[in-house]
Amino acid sequence: MKKAFLSFLLVCYSLYGFSTGEKFQITLMFSPSFETYNDRQLPDIFDYKLSYNVGVEYKHFLAPDFSFSTGLLFQNKGFSTKPVYVNSGIDTKGNINISARYLTIPFTFDGHIKLANKLDLILSAGINGGYLVNESFIGRRVNGEEEIQEGIFSTNSEDRQPLDIFSNTYFGVNLGVGLCKYIKSKMVIAVEPFYRRQINDAIDPTSRASGYLEPRLDSFCLDVKIGYYFNKNIRNYRKKF
Repeated sequence: MKKAFLSFLLVCYSLYGFSTGEKFQITLMFSPSFETYNDRQLPDIFDYKLSYNVGVEYKHFLAPDFSFSTGLLFQNKGFSTKPVYVNSGIDTKGNINISARYLTIPFTFDGHIKLANKLDLILSAGINGGYLVNESFIGRRVNGEEEIQEGIFSTNSEDRQPLDIFSNTYFGVNLGVGLCKYIKSKMVIAVEPFYRRQINDAIDPTSRASGYLEPRLDSFCLDVKIGYYFNKNIRNYRKKF
């Protein structure tokens, strides 16, 4: 997995070297998201949690209709679930919120299709990789005196606690489609729904939660980006305005 990731980086920087260097943009990103945990053995106990991603993106145009993007992305991943107690007579109205926070570097190729003057359709595909920052358990209305049936949570109760079950590394694929609008001569705003899928195992094989079949962390995000766009054609845009 790491070799494939490094090979992809090498291709990206090779293409960057052959580009003209005339067009690029820098944007800040905020992305509300629905996060979940995809496990084939236990598909019914993991629900979506509302979360967020934040970051900064650098986009470099390799051609007028094709670009390469990278940057830094903080992802608050995880899932929510309801506690099922070993004692089946206990009420299960509570809720458990699990968070795994990763700092990642995305590498994405973007196709740009012009829909109108200063409005583009964007088609994106790429990968990202990074490292775990921290992870936590938050129990709400959880009966701390009862043992939870699911082994991942059996030692946790009604409060916020650190966890130690997720993999320290993250590798994933990103697919998105959205719109990019040039508001002023140098300002750009983009809105792009993204699906982010982990491709390495989410669980640390040495943790108490090991043994699950290919667990993955999934994200459905709405990336909202705003920033500035620089190229030799900026002067032409100013004349139009």
